[in-house]
Amino acid sequence: MKRGQITPFVLIGIVIIAVIAFAFYFSQQFTKAKSVSELSEAAGLSKDELDAKNVIESCLEDSLNNGILEVFSKGGTLSNDVQRVSILNAPVYVQQLPSLEMIETEIGKDIDNNIETCIRKNMPSLTINNPGETIVTAKGNSIEAASSIEIVVNEASILKDFSASVDVDIEKVLNDANELYNEEKETGRFVALGNISRNSIAKEYLLFTESTDKEKIYLMEFKNIKIDNKRLEFLFAFPIEERSMVAGVNITEIDSGIFPIFPEDNEELEI
Repeated sequence: MKRGQITPFVLIGIVIIAVIAFAFYFSQQFTKAKSVSELSEAAGLSKDELDAKNVIESCLEDSLNNGILEVFSKGGTLSNDVQRVSILNAPVYVQQLPSLEMIETEIGKDIDNNIETCIRKNMPSLTINNPGETIVTAKGNSIEAASSIEIVVNEASILKDFSASVDVDIEKVLNDANELYNEEKETGRFVALGNISRNSIAKEYLLFTESTDKEKIYLMEFKNIKIDNKRLEFLFAFPIEERSMVAGVNITEIDSGIFPIFPEDNEELEI
């Protein structure tokens, strides 16, 4: 077969391949559009309403993540009415740590303070009709947020009642913190560093501590509990007598700055 006879067959082959490629592309686009439409219909929502719902629930989940990190890093409360130490702004607890219910309430308040900013940033066309309230509940190994915020999508459409959840066991964090706090309290403001170190390793958290003349500060960093790839932390301070001793060392003589209790994790001990 001569070269001139081969060329038409090559062109025909290229055309066939192009037709198949375009057919595949448009079928994929049609399937994608159909799936969105079917999802909207199944939820009883228009496409605009579904888009708005996705944005709001995404903002709710982000706000829940940030709220957990923020509240726990501040010792379970964001209140300015709590006595705090200047170092790390740690809250001082004389009788007990905040309860799980109090922490849930604090996280809900933090979500309410931030979710509107997220919604306006990601979908400015939406109107917030009623800011509502967010109820946060810990359930086993997860924590859920239910928001009653009302959003106007268009003149004839209002969405409300949204939810999001995060897989994190905040009850374990609080239980470990209470165990450390109660040991400090029950031993008459004297805790052996060796005991703390063994407990920390068993409970899988890093422990940092610092002291002033009046308070002992604990920062717990949980190795295996992460939110957005950030380790969950819990911070609190406990009042001590001015000349209390910790593992035989005068508290007032400890170098300033956070220091690790167990040195085998030195490569990880950064705040």
